Amino acid sequence: MGVKFRVFWLTLFLQAVQWSFLLSSSMKTESIEYPCDNPEIKISLVGTYEKIDISCVSRLPNGVEERHIESTIIFKPIDQPIVGTSSLSVGGQVKSQNQKTIPFFLIGECPCYDEFASLIGKRVFIEGSLEQSNDLFFFHTPQIHLDYVVEAELKNKPCKTCSYKQKEVVLEGSLYKKTYPGPPEYASIENGDSPETSWILALKNPIHVGEKSEYDDDHLNSPEKYVIEVVVVPPDDCSDSVMNKKVRVTGSLFHAHTGHHARRILCDAKRIDSLD
Repeated sequence: MGVKFRVFWLTLFLQAVQWSFLLSSSMKTESIEYPCDNPEIKISLVGTYEKIDISCVSRLPNGVEERHIESTIIFKPIDQPIVGTSSLSVGGQVKSQNQKTIPFFLIGECPCYDEFASLIGKRVFIEGSLEQSNDLFFFHTPQIHLDYVVEAELKNKPCKTCSYKQKEVVLEGSLYKKTYPGPPEYASIENGDSPETSWILALKNPIHVGEKSEYDDDHLNSPEKYVIEVVVVPPDDCSDSVMNKKVRVTGSLFHAHTGHHARRILCDAKRIDSLD
């Protein structure tokens, strides 16, 4: 098995033992410690949601090098400059301190994050919690575990709220299929994982799903904000004739709770009607 070496076309600014972040604007200054063990401490920012390509080199035992491109999702703050302050302590005494402007945050890997693919390149509002990156080569770059991403211009506009308790919810949007790697590794169909195809409804307008009181009653169904895509579980008598069309879906909602669920929210559909 070859050892991978990565060649980056990026400059990494973060080299630290412990960081705190200053989110500065004309309105406020906020300090957040990182890494943070409390997921309840949220970070909210406006910026651009972007995909970057990284040139990678795999060096095999025989010395042959194979080059390929890997893509990573990042978030670039634009309205609030982010400054990281690092400190190194030995025996309880601070030996050095350093400050760096943080050019971007990593976005953690999660199949549900495909829901936000249509927002790449756009100005967005995000909310989430800071976590340690699990990418060795971006280890000192702060990572955001997303709660949601929404186009910045939609953040303060009215948004319909649907309940998990409703027996029938009506949703409209465009229906398409997407295939993901399934068992055993959920990583690569090319390397032997079984393909799993989901029906995805790209909603005409974002929705909120659930209330905190519903989560208190049923911990499987946690509230979600600004949902823009849902997985549709089609009725048995539904054919592919509705695929790649504008549709109206009638059914009940439930939250993702296994690795087979490719979006935060799923709809158990009773009927799917074409609007084209």
